[in-house]
Amino acid sequence: MSEVRTPCLNERCRRTFIQRYAGEVLVCLQCWKLLPGAWHARYKQLRKRWKLVERLEAKGVQYRRRGCKFDQPGRGVPQSYSMRAKLERLWNLLWNRIHNFFENPEKPLGLDAFLEEMRL
Repeated sequence: MSEVRTPCLNERCRRTFIQRYAGEVLVCLQCWKLLPGAWHARYKQLRKRWKLVERLEAKGVQYRRRGCKFDQPGRGVPQSYSMRAKLERLWNLLWNRIHNFFENPEKPLGLDAFLEEMRL
């Protein structure tokens, strides 16, 4: 039995994970530590917001509508829908940064960069 494996997002990393669902993107812990600390905090913040949206959606469509007038209770968009749309945009921005960090790494300063610059 061969299990389907998912590689780490960092192409230079050789770690793989068991694939739970198709199209899964994972970053191993060692590569995760290479990311800037501000991105770790942002990821944590967005995860908390996802949990809030999931709790609001579990309460139902009629819970806390935005843009509704006092005399028109049926109007307005449920808060979870508007929050989910904004959160998906922010989530995609963060993951695009992470993808770009591993796909286009900065060249390290050193002898190799110097020789390449001098075209030797």
